[in-house]
Amino acid sequence: MKRIILCAIAYMFLNTTQVNAQWQQTAGPNSVTINCMAASGTNLFAGTDNGIFLSADSGTTWLPVDSGLTSTVVYSLAISGANMFAGTYNGGVFLSTNNGANWIAVDSGLTNTSVDTVFKSITINSLVVIGTNIFAGTAGYGVFLSTNNGISWTAVNAGLRDTTVNALAVVGNTLVAGTNAYAVSVSTNNGANWTLADSGLAATNVYSFAVSGTNIFASTNQGVFLTADTGVRWTAASIGFQSYNAVYSLAATGTNVFAGTQGGGVFLSTDNGTSWTDANNGLTTTYISSLLVSGTTIYAGTNGSAVWKRSLSDVLAVQNITNDYISVSIYPNPAGNQLTVYSLQFIHPATVIIYNMLGETMLSYTLSFGEGRGEALNISALSAGIYFLQMKWEGGSANKRFVKE
Repeated sequence: MKRIILCAIAYMFLNTTQVNAQWQQTAGPNSVTINCMAASGTNLFAGTDNGIFLSADSGTTWLPVDSGLTSTVVYSLAISGANMFAGTYNGGVFLSTNNGANWIAVDSGLTNTSVDTVFKSITINSLVVIGTNIFAGTAGYGVFLSTNNGISWTAVNAGLRDTTVNALAVVGNTLVAGTNAYAVSVSTNNGANWTLADSGLAATNVYSFAVSGTNIFASTNQGVFLTADTGVRWTAASIGFQSYNAVYSLAATGTNVFAGTQGGGVFLSTDNGTSWTDANNGLTTTYISSLLVSGTTIYAGTNGSAVWKRSLSDVLAVQNITNDYISVSIYPNPAGNQLTVYSLQFIHPATVIIYNMLGETMLSYTLSFGEGRGEALNISALSAGIYFLQMKWEGGSANKRFVKE
């Protein structure tokens, strides 16, 4: 009887933790796409398709702060001390020095001289600050640099193979640009010269970056990729959610990396992208357009369903409980033509998918695991190499790496 009571208590603890560790929808901004987010102290800012919104109470209320903003489609935000910069669609860059209460255009040099368009200002897809330098990634005009808080801008595109720059990031003294046709380029001299750095990137469109130590993660139209050597070599790092290829947003805190997908919600990796689990408990929308970690909270901007928030400690606690509660192992490793998957708990049903190093699905199975029983998988169709096995069930998943001889 004592054993039954203890098991019941453990079950209640697990489910109570799962209920409490949920996403919560904030009060806005409503009916708009949240393209980007930024934090300045306790203030949260959301750049949307209908201007910029401010929350000073962790998302309880959101107020528009776009006086002077003549272009209300905001794609990027960057903060440098008391200065906040907003990159807009066909409107260049705007500057606010009072938490968004007022904005002024700072786009001298960011002009479109083409005679075949009525728009004279450039679309700004991305912004990043390095010390006193501000870099702007544009749609079709490359990268621009301002050294005077946006008063004037100069193009810095020598060697840049693609002039549509969707994302910018900084690692040490290296500036990283994510583009369309040629994926990634890097510069170590403030954009004066660029070098192509997309070896191993199977994707063509890079949407965002997240930096964790010396690791750079890139979200693309073909999942997540990782480089630990500033772009010398990229490897696929999205085992666990290949069915949601379009990853639009990333956020990192310590060794934890979050990915926002189109159609799959939010995924979390705690092992540098080797494996991912969904972190969607309580999230009723699955189109995640932006992510932000601020303090002890992660925020998710959505396509039309406002900003959501969740405690970092809660989502990480659920991750640890899930991994501890369900124990999965594989044998042998390296494997021949047969690989056996074991579980110490009863799981029904379970989906098992085997991916190659590029994240491509090679084999898939639907299985029922009895307690303490193994299931033998025929992997004779696989050629020799390194593979990843993912097992998914209701409420969790597990990922294993193995070698096929």
